[in-house]
Amino acid sequence: MHDGSMSFQGLGAAGLKGGGSVLQWEEDFFVLEIVATGPDPDTAMPLEAAALRVSSGSERDSLSVLINPGVKVPDHLLEMNGRSAHEYAQGFPPPEALERLRAFMGDRPVLAHGAEEMEGPLLERFGRPPGGDLLDTLEPAWLAVPYLRDHSLPSLAASLLAETPSWKALEDARLLLRILHRLRDAWEEMPRRARGAVLSALEEARSPWRGFFAGEAARAPFPDLTESVAWDTATSSRSEARVRESSATGTRRRRGADAGEPGCASGERRRGHAAFQAGGTTGGTVSVPELLSARGRLAALRPDHESRPQQVEMATAVESALEEGAFLVVEAGTGVGKSLAYLLPGVLRARRGGGPLVVSTYTRSLQDQLFHRDLPLLARAMGAMDYALLKGRGNYLCMRKWAEWCAALSRGEAVLRFGDLVPALSYAFLASWLLRTSSGDLEEISLGLRRRLGELVRELASAPEDCLRPRCRLASRCFVERARALAAASEVVVVNHALLLTQASSSNPVLPDFRYLVVDEAHHLEDVATEAFSLTFDLADNARLLEDLAGGRGALSRWKGLAWDAHGRGMLAEAYEAAEKAGPQAEELCLGAIHPLLAAGEREERRRLDEETARRPAWEEARGKGLALSVLLRRLARLTAELTERAASLENKDDEEAARHLRRAEVLCERLNEAAEALEVFMRDPGEEDFRRHLRWVESPRARARPSPPPFRLRSAPVEVGGELASLLFAGLEACVLTSATLRVPGARDGFSFFLRRSGLERAEESGAELRLLALDSPFDYSRQVRLFAVNDLPEPAAGGKAFRDYMRGVAEVVEEVVTASGGKALVLLTSHQQVELLHRELRPRLEERGLCCLRQDRGTPNSLLLERFRDDRDSVLLATEAFWEGVDVPGASLSAVIMVKLPFRHPGEPVVAGRVEHYDRSGIGGWNFYYLPLAVTLFRQGVGRLVRRSTDRGVIVVLDPRFLTRSYGGLFRRALPKGMRVERISRHRLGCAVRECFSS
Repeated sequence: MHDGSMSFQGLGAAGLKGGGSVLQWEEDFFVLEIVATGPDPDTAMPLEAAALRVSSGSERDSLSVLINPGVKVPDHLLEMNGRSAHEYAQGFPPPEALERLRAFMGDRPVLAHGAEEMEGPLLERFGRPPGGDLLDTLEPAWLAVPYLRDHSLPSLAASLLAETPSWKALEDARLLLRILHRLRDAWEEMPRRARGAVLSALEEARSPWRGFFAGEAARAPFPDLTESVAWDTATSSRSEARVRESSATGTRRRRGADAGEPGCASGERRRGHAAFQAGGTTGGTVSVPELLSARGRLAALRPDHESRPQQVEMATAVESALEEGAFLVVEAGTGVGKSLAYLLPGVLRARRGGGPLVVSTYTRSLQDQLFHRDLPLLARAMGAMDYALLKGRGNYLCMRKWAEWCAALSRGEAVLRFGDLVPALSYAFLASWLLRTSSGDLEEISLGLRRRLGELVRELASAPEDCLRPRCRLASRCFVERARALAAASEVVVVNHALLLTQASSSNPVLPDFRYLVVDEAHHLEDVATEAFSLTFDLADNARLLEDLAGGRGALSRWKGLAWDAHGRGMLAEAYEAAEKAGPQAEELCLGAIHPLLAAGEREERRRLDEETARRPAWEEARGKGLALSVLLRRLARLTAELTERAASLENKDDEEAARHLRRAEVLCERLNEAAEALEVFMRDPGEEDFRRHLRWVESPRARARPSPPPFRLRSAPVEVGGELASLLFAGLEACVLTSATLRVPGARDGFSFFLRRSGLERAEESGAELRLLALDSPFDYSRQVRLFAVNDLPEPAAGGKAFRDYMRGVAEVVEEVVTASGGKALVLLTSHQQVELLHRELRPRLEERGLCCLRQDRGTPNSLLLERFRDDRDSVLLATEAFWEGVDVPGASLSAVIMVKLPFRHPGEPVVAGRVEHYDRSGIGGWNFYYLPLAVTLFRQGVGRLVRRSTDRGVIVVLDPRFLTRSYGGLFRRALPKGMRVERISRHRLGCAVRECFSS
């Protein structure tokens, strides 16, 4: 399948013909490819289609037809395939062309890549479904090369064949046939026993692919294959090694150079920058600035390396801070190259006996960049280096759960079916992946496949309540423990902010001891800390917790049969009674007492409990019920803890199931106490001194189904997290670097004051830490690369109702004019999903008439797939909310225009924002000026940074919100623009013309 956006990974064979027959490689089948105008099969028009008749793996015949779509052909498609619009205009009408294709293919099996996404729906739409089974080649790709994260046709072509699609149907059908050959080769490189197990599962699932791969099915069904799992990177297959770099997956710890290469010797300690012995064949002492220079070792290894003074200045400052035990805050504009600027001196510090360098990021994309690109590059330049990527427990497959699931399947028990696959097919895909992974990181599994597997992936993940630790029979094969051990032996450990902060407040840390920390994307630190240090009472989680404890399969039920004495039997009965009471009391508290007082509005899912409400007499009844429930949960926790201790002495110590129940009871006890604490903080008397230390709100998200009990959560979070960050995170460090492209807001301390208070660095400084501040401008020439247009005659954004809808219709007209002038290639940034929905409804039909694909962010599509589609369809337009204001990296022609419909102020009713604004108002600082406005400016700066990602990028930024020009605070936004970027005021009627001139010059 080829559409205007390349391929979304298919979601499975649901709705496709197939399943009963068996595809035989030696028999006739057809390979089908359709190139279409866009990614939506409901509106896209076919442009050309081709089919190959294949027998014994060789092409025997072919048919290719050009199609007149009746609409404008996207320019980027014409550019990529070299055809002209005139050629397509001479083609067959779609029904006739597809009928010719169907007649040619007859009733033989038809193979297409991502068939559910385009070929299947498109053929059905025109009433020309194939006569034979339509099979999706994503499935054999998932089976043969599961270590690839992306299984789209372009990715498979690049990874397996070092080729790229031509965007011509016949040539790309032949490309798909070559890929199928390569998939069969990759399959042969899998261990024979493993192949037999997968083939046996395919037979059980009656998969049409069971005849596609060579081999004999295993006699014993569903083996767990634990002895065949690759626990050392050296056991990875040769095919995996050939594509490892492009797959962006792989082992989570690497040695960057062969063990026989010389390592780094300690350099001379000096102020400024230290020297080191570079690895490789030439040897020699090289300084950090020399390594980063235009003639340095990095430039020799990476042709696109540019020497940037800002990068050298940052690296020198980082080196000095690490050497001298300081806290360095660096705002590094886009293009500075900050990751290498902190990694180089950080590795040197680690090698001089400073222990591991921990690097924390917010986004997975930056984690992948560090682990798969920057650190391997440094290892090649500096010699042998160990580095690791460590994630939270829930990201790793639990081998015990996997083995138990396999055993259940072999007994004929259809357990843990949560996706749209039969269990046998789920086994086949997971077993293929398991035999190729060396990390057990479930995120390695292709996102399309994860969506088909559904909740099964989460159910097989490691979880604290299921972990038997040393008592587990597969403890030596535990991916979690392996990841921790590899991290402990590494010089650089990459984590995310959530894991870092969970570690900071945990009594059971997962990271090795470290004294040197880099926090990249540091502007997110406050938000992640707020989540990490928050307390939650979840009604549904409470019900599951009680079921796990006292339900039919719970710990208490198992313990009934033990040889208790009278006191033990009494405690057991008391625990049952407490558990039976706790469920109804929790529902009465949340749904009966709190919900009527804090009912969410029509669109609101979060409602704040402010001090005024907490002082009302009506709240006293709810508070009393909440505190009574917390007392009951504390009592149940104490009983559970004592019963667990007594049961351990009565259970068979060699019984793994008994050990699992004991471990689960220990974790349930912890969670009962956590739930009680969350209630105690939420229900605190407003007359108490520390009531104002926390923000409180209710979450009641609207579920599509009607679960019982319904979603309902009580949340509390610190008003300020700076104190916790200072004491839990920073106090134990010798040196720390915090960096981002957007840390400053015009104001005190060169604009850093806002960040310093939010992050706890002010507190750290008061405790004696040396704080250093550095601001580095982007090396890009914004005066030459960007034109920023601010529209000066639009009305201010309306709040709601008919005025809001009228306002959005007016916005749609202006956006249409801009994206038409830019030829698509536009990211439209909005501030709510409601705005996205309304604008998409207005724009989509208009843009599709012009051959432009209109994409939108929605809750049902993963952002990563949406971004991939936007990158690949160079004429598309993407409408998105806050998630796309930052972290989006689309260099080149796919993004040439960024349109900001509104200034990105947070919703004033958002509980955390509203509570902090009120807190700062009470403190006399002023919540609007100190907190609310700077938050918006920070996000605005991130949005501006989406456009230019490299020195060759060009484009326009359009701000439609007139407040940017007319309100007094607009000056703060304008002053926050990158150096060299000028604001051009323009009327809406001249805007389209001005944008068109930018792209024609």
